[in-house]
This record gives sequence, C-alpha cells and structure tokens, in this order.
Amino acid sequence: MISGRLFLAGLFSDLPFDKVKIDKSFVDEIAGSLAAKAIVQAVVGLGRDLNMNIVAGGVETDLQMRTLAECGCPHLQGYLLSKPLSCPCSC
Repeated sequence: MISGRLFLAGLFSDLPFDKVKIDKSFVDEIAGSLAAKAIVQAVVGLGRDLNMNIVAGGVETDLQMRTLAECGCPHLQGYLLSKPLSCPCSC
C-alpha cells in the first residue's frame, strides 16, 4: 500500500515546478477540519523537504493566518493581508 505522503512526494519530484500554492478551498476549511489541516501540513512538509516555495492563497481571517503559520506555511496571500493590486508595469 502506498501512503498519501509517499505518493505526493513522488508526484512533486517528478513534475517540473518549484512552487506550490495551497488552494483557498483548503484554507477555508483549515481551522475546522482535521483533514484539511493534515493535507496542508503534508504539502508544506513536502514542499519544504524539496526546497520549494510554498504559498497559501485566500487567507481572509486571523484564525486562518495563525493556523497556517502553525503548519509552517511561509507565505500567505489574501484579503486579510492586501486587496489585489494592479500591476505597476504596462504589460
């Protein structure tokens, strides 16, 4: 039997990316769902072990921010921190 963590580790190392973004759907549930928190902890751990940048998106409450920090998530995005900003360049 392959564990979820082992499966994710293989998936992460086989794909050509160096950043992981934790979806808002997990952030929304992180404070009240053990499953969502466990998934976030696993993703953060794998990302850290594989030297990837990790960001959680959709952070809207202090509780979400504190819980993500407890999980070791180093970067956060969301309305709690800043509304979306326009690009300063003329792309």
